[in-house]
Amino acid sequence: MLNSRCIETLELLLNSEELITVDDLSNRFSISNRMIRYDIDGINDFLKENNISPVIKRPNFPLKLIISKEEKDKILYLINNLNTQIYILSTDERVGMILYELLSSEKECTYSILQEKLSVSKSTIVSDLKRARDWLKNYTIAINKYSNKGILIVGEEKDIRHALTNLLISNSDYNIIEILEKIYCRENTSILNKIQSTDLSTDNIDYIKRIIEALEEEFGSFSDDDFMSLVINLFIIINRSKIKKTNTNSGFYNVIENDYRKEFLAAYKIVQQLEEKFRIDIDKEDINYLVTRILSCSNNNNSDIFNSIDYYEACLMADSIIININKEYKESFSMDMKTFESFLNHLKGLIFRLKFKVKTKNPIMDLILTNYKDEFNLGKRCCEFIEKKYNCELSEDELGYIAMYICATLERCKKTSKVRNILIVCSTGFATGRLLEARINKNFDVNVIGVTAIHTIDKYLENENIELIISTIKIDENYRVPTVVISPTFSRDDINILTEILDYKPKQENTGITKDILNIISDNCIITDKDKLIKDLNDFLNVETKKGIKLSEYLQVSDIQLNLVASDWRDAIRLSAKPLLKRAVISNDYVDAIIENVNRLGAYIVVDEGIAIPHAKPGKDVTAFGITITTFKEPIQLGDHKNVRLFITLATIDKESHIEIITQIMKLIEDEVFVQYLLNSDDEEAVYRKIQELKI
Repeated sequence: MLNSRCIETLELLLNSEELITVDDLSNRFSISNRMIRYDIDGINDFLKENNISPVIKRPNFPLKLIISKEEKDKILYLINNLNTQIYILSTDERVGMILYELLSSEKECTYSILQEKLSVSKSTIVSDLKRARDWLKNYTIAINKYSNKGILIVGEEKDIRHALTNLLISNSDYNIIEILEKIYCRENTSILNKIQSTDLSTDNIDYIKRIIEALEEEFGSFSDDDFMSLVINLFIIINRSKIKKTNTNSGFYNVIENDYRKEFLAAYKIVQQLEEKFRIDIDKEDINYLVTRILSCSNNNNSDIFNSIDYYEACLMADSIIININKEYKESFSMDMKTFESFLNHLKGLIFRLKFKVKTKNPIMDLILTNYKDEFNLGKRCCEFIEKKYNCELSEDELGYIAMYICATLERCKKTSKVRNILIVCSTGFATGRLLEARINKNFDVNVIGVTAIHTIDKYLENENIELIISTIKIDENYRVPTVVISPTFSRDDINILTEILDYKPKQENTGITKDILNIISDNCIITDKDKLIKDLNDFLNVETKKGIKLSEYLQVSDIQLNLVASDWRDAIRLSAKPLLKRAVISNDYVDAIIENVNRLGAYIVVDEGIAIPHAKPGKDVTAFGITITTFKEPIQLGDHKNVRLFITLATIDKESHIEIITQIMKLIEDEVFVQYLLNSDDEEAVYRKIQELKI
């Protein structure tokens, strides 16, 4: 049977004298090309069942229905007698439903059950199962047949979960979410009654979405892709827990509970909610798995980034990447604070993924390689040190995200004044959003209020004066402000679209200080190597403009304390902060805040084996910049870390200086020779001179 849209499509193919393409039908019905292809599959199934020639479809060619007069008359007769309330699943939709049924069950499934659910013959089920087997081979999963019992999938639990995840959220032909949305939105009671036992009900998914929205209040907003990924991962945990299947791939997660305590407690709270709602028992390994998904997400406006064990490494990594880019790039390369903080958030997630071998998928990788190949290759060269340090090879997906930040920074250098308030909506990640922000700023006089995901638009509209929403994907909901859809890569066509709405700002040549100085030199000297001169000038000017805070300039001999004795980690923090308290650089409340953070978040201040950097957020409890270096005679236990002897306590008055000094400290503690010298020394003045010699 056919639905009303399929009937209309079939009538168009029967009666139109012009060629009809998938794009034509997509525009006519305001749905995606994929949905049209689903419809054509359903039409062809209907035609074949009635012994009529099917619609001929070829990629990038018009649709063709070549039939005799008798066949046309037969189609018209059948259409006039159809019950349009019943939705017919296409072949791909049936295979998707079969895969979901098998992956979600611990018991054998019979052919008769599948026939009843999908309303097809046994021969059709046999054909569909062949396609299902081929798809499952990609995940090392087999379908075994047991005599008089039925069929059952066989595979590792981690592979089954991977397959389920891709079945639910990937862009493959078997995307179950899209299939169910098509069925639900048409209220096809016949199909719904047969699949209503599925856990993928609207109510269940909405409940899980509300949980993730609450999570965003604590961790900042997630990209749309990461938001939906978290929703689906929670659903899979529920699904597998119901049949007592646990994710046994736990080798990487032993330290998560202590080192990532905030994320662990958030995951634990979510699991308690799910257990109560669905009356299931969820294993601790699934809590740890959920923590890895939270930590791997791309999030925005994360105010707690300072209180992360990977924050310090992220600062050093970001600084090293920027230094490497400046060595290769002829113009000065430096990120503004907003982009840099977003970059740190991303690198924090990258570090976690590298530590625990968590893979990520970049949804716009093809676009990046097509449109930003030079920036991608630049990022790859400048990140080689990461691969050496972590003994790994960065995937194209990871390098693609870094390339987006490079592009965003290069574009932002040409930004000028801002006029109109706009909100940028990007589903694929905040790196892409930041690049889009930079490109829009370059070409138009606007004030970008924020870069966000679809599901958090309402929050901006409630609290900000938004005049225009610019989105990279179609937004179904109607808002009180106009919405424009453009591509993530911001093409010339997109500029033309926005020119009709915004004040266009003609592109201006970059006439920075290097060019001005170069003109003066060329007027008075003969330049034998222009490229080398430009690079040397940029290197020189970059050093001068980015001089900033140096640890050696702010450290006093009295800030160095060696071989102290502490009763526990709390006492060690208080002793290490004593010189700053004595000079009134910090208050006792600042020290209390550090201790409270460790109690709440775990041993996040331990940044390397035996080394801790106690600190709290910049704020009212800090009157000036300050730093102390303290060693202890006996090792201090902090969480699972039993041999902490070096405490570098830090106080800063703002985020910029905080990030900058953290980078300097990380360079210091990466010098293993110096750290060993420090731990063995009992001469504060000698240590002070050594730090001055290092010029950090």
